[in-house]
Amino acid sequence: MTKNIFVTGGTGFLGSNLVKTALEDADNKVILLARDKAGNSAEKRVSEVIKTFYKKEDEYTRNKSRIEVVKGDITQPYLGIENRDRREELIKKIDIIFHSAALTKFNAPLSQSRMINVEGTENLLKFALDCKKHGRLKNVAHISTSFSAMKIRGCVFENFYKKSKKLTVLRFLKKSPVFGKILNTQFLFTQLDYFNYPQSKLEAELLVKKYQKKGLIVSIFRPSAIIGNSRTGEASDFNAMYLLLQVLNNMTPEEVPFNKDTPINLVPVDSVSKAIYLMGLNDSNSRIYNIVHPKSISLGFWMEQASKYFGFVNPKAIPLGKFDMGKLTNSEKKIFYPFIMVANSNISYDIRNAKSFLDRYSFEWPNIDKELLECMFKYCEKVNLLIRSN
Repeated sequence: MTKNIFVTGGTGFLGSNLVKTALEDADNKVILLARDKAGNSAEKRVSEVIKTFYKKEDEYTRNKSRIEVVKGDITQPYLGIENRDRREELIKKIDIIFHSAALTKFNAPLSQSRMINVEGTENLLKFALDCKKHGRLKNVAHISTSFSAMKIRGCVFENFYKKSKKLTVLRFLKKSPVFGKILNTQFLFTQLDYFNYPQSKLEAELLVKKYQKKGLIVSIFRPSAIIGNSRTGEASDFNAMYLLLQVLNNMTPEEVPFNKDTPINLVPVDSVSKAIYLMGLNDSNSRIYNIVHPKSISLGFWMEQASKYFGFVNPKAIPLGKFDMGKLTNSEKKIFYPFIMVANSNISYDIRNAKSFLDRYSFEWPNIDKELLECMFKYCEKVNLLIRSN
């Protein structure tokens, strides 16, 4: 039986991979909400994304025919689907919703993050409630982030967290024996800007909880740092570790305020999309799943592999509490500030919900080893994100 899968954010990094994963099942039809952008129509933007997955014309034509593009915008009432008859048609036929649309820039203004990630989510949930009441909607897969817990220490559990304001984080940092004594107020407030994205995603999760109580079945998926395809390295979004990679490649002081033992959890986008698709398609329990790799790598290992591949000098990593900040110039401090907390954090993840579900489908994560990282680095070189030294 044909399943009508409604996807938001389907032209984005993770969302487009979810679309590709859904199309691998011949019974699926994908309904993709997209907006006009930068002079390109929603239809054209979707077509360009699909072409990146299907190089052969017959494959592209066959899979494109199973995609229905709906022009809309999650920040608008009714998802920006202005035609009432069109909305009602969709409400009656959607089986599953994957909500992937989000603003993922960490230090975007909080008002902008909330408009897309919070208000947009509520518009989606209202639409989903109509689909459940008047149609055949089974469940909703809400894609959040492991950063929504807003932690730099301890374990991220697969449960809801209370609403946390940035000032709460500030108080924590000031009391920290590492951060509080070493770093000035300017640093602390600079760092707080980087909580705008996770704060908005936390608030969106609490909205999900509200709509669960209204009868919606909504599962929450929290991926960690997403990297390119495990086989090709291909990526369309270069945040998180990619930004740090650029910094290290472009300017390498002899020492950096990083802890080489800091655990870094990386998840390839193809594995993430497969995991979320499997659980989103089959879960009916409104659970929270941490979509993280069972084995984190160390920051030191990642830096070593990157420096070997690109040819830059691997700086000595000194934990923040032992680092002399006076060794960095003002320009270096400004560049490294966004990474200092992450590079001195110590986070682990509860994965019991995710593991018990994925084990039923014999799902396995690829090893995050030298070969996979090299694949990631090669793609960065291919698209001229970084230049490799001779």
